[in-house]
Amino acid sequence: MQAQGLVLLDTSINSYSKVIWITSTATTAGAIIHVASTTIGISWSIQMLDFINTGNLGAQGCSTSGSTPLTEPTVPINAWTHVAITYESSNGLRLWMNGTLFVASASSCNYSATDVPVTLTMDASLSSAAGSCTAGIITTGQYFGFLDEFKLFSRELSLTEVSSLVNP
Repeated sequence: MQAQGLVLLDTSINSYSKVIWITSTATTAGAIIHVASTTIGISWSIQMLDFINTGNLGAQGCSTSGSTPLTEPTVPINAWTHVAITYESSNGLRLWMNGTLFVASASSCNYSATDVPVTLTMDASLSSAAGSCTAGIITTGQYFGFLDEFKLFSRELSLTEVSSLVNP
C-alpha cells in the first residue's frame, strides 16, 4: 500500500505519529513503514519501522547527521501487537508497543526531510534508496505478517492517546 503526496511528513518542523496493529509470521528483517521522496525510493528515503533481527522491532527517524535509530521491544510471533512511533522536536522520536513507551531518542533530535511531498509505503521497502538516512539499523526486505488499522497523525500523540488506541 502506498500513500502519496504527504506534505506534513516533508519538513523538519512538523510533528507526527504513526500507529499500526501488526502480527508477524516470521522474524526475518523486513520493512513495515517506509517513507521516500518518490514512489520508487531513488531519492531521499528512510525505513521508519521494521524488524531488524529475530523478533526485535526497530524504528528510526532522520536528522541532519543521519538516521536516529531506536531498538528494543521483541514482538511476539502470530499475536496482534499495537505499535506507535511518535515524534516532536522537543521530545524526539519515541517507540511504543501496546501502549507502553519502550525507548526514546534524545530530546535534541531534529527530523530532517526533503521539503517535498513524500510517499509512505507499507509492507515493502523501496530499492535504490539514497540520502543520509538510508544507512541505519533497518535493512531492506519483505515483512512477513499482517497489518491493520494504520493511522497517521500530523502531531505527537500523548500517552493517554496512544493507550486509548490500544484499548478503545
